[in-house]
Amino acid sequence: MELGTIKIAKSGFENYPGEYPENLAISSDGRFIAFDSDARSLVWDDVEDDYKDVFVYMNAPALTIDIIGNGSVPHQSTYDFDEIVTLTPIPDEGFAFDGWTGTDTADLVDKGDGTWEVTMDGDKSLIANFKVATIYIYLPMILK
Repeated sequence: MELGTIKIAKSGFENYPGEYPENLAISSDGRFIAFDSDARSLVWDDVEDDYKDVFVYMNAPALTIDIIGNGSVPHQSTYDFDEIVTLTPIPDEGFAFDGWTGTDTADLVDKGDGTWEVTMDGDKSLIANFKVATIYIYLPMILK
């Protein structure tokens, strides 16, 4: 954890001078941001007491999927932490899905039905590869 002080000049602080959030802490992976404050203007209907309010914010893990070839993989840009996401590569007409590459391919679980799952325990980066589908045409052979 990194410790420091954050000064936020939001509307309402002008009524409470010196009441800024303090003791900023950010986890090493950037997922959690925490601070405490005596400020009464940070929380609606906050009461004046001798306790500091503590706030924790968790950044949502991001899923980045790049595409090589012609196709798509429907997905959101962010998910809840530890959410299991099902990915379904959809090739364009005349193309076929050719597998995954990228930084986090080891985290994918092949469900055996054309879908894969990934647990969003952090940011994920994948590449979906599509190739031109091979088409076999059989013609009759005429011998004389």
